[in-house]
Amino acid sequence: MTAPAKIASCVRHLREMVAIPSVNPMNRSDLPGDIVGEHNLAEYVAETLRSMGLDSSLIGRDGRTSVVAEAHAHAKAETVLIASHLDTVPVDGMEIPPFDPA
Repeated sequence: MTAPAKIASCVRHLREMVAIPSVNPMNRSDLPGDIVGEHNLAEYVAETLRSMGLDSSLIGRDGRTSVVAEAHAHAKAETVLIASHLDTVPVDGMEIPPFDPA
């Protein structure tokens, strides 16, 4: 894959992820249920990682889902851990559409 194609692929994935609501409820009960929790975004990330050849699985409960993935390398390779989060802040009062990647 050429460098421009890699960049285009990254941009496509980023746009798709931004469009998936993953709001951390922060102990609030007044948020719409269709935007709360990371489960849908976690499923997208796990499937994307699987398509790249990584073993991935989902852990968590009540919509608060995380992804665990592993890429197998030879025994002498160094171990690398990449940790991130999938949730976003609540979108109350935003002046732009929060899940529109445009």
